[in-house]
Amino acid sequence: MLLSLILLQAMSPHDVSGIWWTRSGNAQVEIVLTEDGTSIEGTVIWSDQTEDPGASDEVESADLSGEDLAGTVILEDHERGRQGWTSGTIYNLKNGKSYRSNVSRQDADTLAVEGCLGFFCRTQEWKRVTPDEIKRQAIAPSVLSVASE
Repeated sequence: MLLSLILLQAMSPHDVSGIWWTRSGNAQVEIVLTEDGTSIEGTVIWSDQTEDPGASDEVESADLSGEDLAGTVILEDHERGRQGWTSGTIYNLKNGKSYRSNVSRQDADTLAVEGCLGFFCRTQEWKRVTPDEIKRQAIAPSVLSVASE
């Protein structure tokens, strides 16, 4: 009985902390519970993304590509919901826009990350980064100033 409760808790849709590969596999995002425990925050710790020629002027002017993306917060302001984290925002690294977002744990190594624009939503699966795959880049000072604005 106790083992069942431990396993059930370990698979909670709210337990999303860790380092995850984005769907495209060109970035690693570290998701942590905020200090007050009421939300989650996801920060890029590594990316090999190159500048997208179709990106918005905002992204191009910030020059957020490759190493410069390290330190960029892309998941924030989520609320604890019945099936995971809801009503937050996700920042799209490719187009520089933010969308309404929901995040939940699917299994031990998979997250469902949903981005919504109005009633239209798209869900991506993010896979857990194994310890030998973890990559970290130094946070560029320009990203810190862009992210705080």
